[in-house]
Amino acid sequence: MKRHFVFRLVWRCANVMLVVAVILSLYAGVREYSVRRYLDGFSDAIVPDSLSEEQRLEAILEWMRVAPSRAIAK
Repeated sequence: MKRHFVFRLVWRCANVMLVVAVILSLYAGVREYSVRRYLDGFSDAIVPDSLSEEQRLEAILEWMRVAPSRAIAK
């Protein structure tokens, strides 16, 4: 009877770990999608997709020259 208890305990632990792995994989996928959407919006704010390649390059260089303002710590 003791062997069955150990087997069932290991079996349940493996199932719990599998469920946790699936949940964490889903969370990682949702987070990755969210970050990509944010970065797409951020890049569109700096350089719109409607510009030509040269205009996009100039917009990036201008953004790098000006540099975004930083909040001053108090």
